[in-house]
Amino acid sequence: MVKKLLIGLIALCTLGAIVYQVTRPKIDFNPTVQRSQLFGTWSDSDESLTLSEDGTYIYLRNGMRYEGTWGSENERLLLVPHLHRLGLYTRVVTVDGELRVLSTFQDSKHWDGSLGLSRAQ
Repeated sequence: MVKKLLIGLIALCTLGAIVYQVTRPKIDFNPTVQRSQLFGTWSDSDESLTLSEDGTYIYLRNGMRYEGTWGSENERLLLVPHLHRLGLYTRVVTVDGELRVLSTFQDSKHWDGSLGLSRAQ
């Protein structure tokens, strides 16, 4: 009886691990990104970031508006002035092949799992 329960538990755990591997998003933290791929508005329910071709940005969060200039170094998105005081550390990633902007990413060891801002429709 105990042996059957143990075998069933192992099978269930194995199945759960397989389902997790198949369904979890594929994330590339170091994609090759061209500057032109970043133009436009990126948003989620709480914030938006507009990156213009002329190198300016507008960041909106909690009714506040922040403006400055932006540039990129591959996956790093550089905003000037920096918005670190707001907890904004931007990085571009791909999630299942789609570009996303992580707005609170500092280090993969401390990443909260948020998939960040997606291109606004």
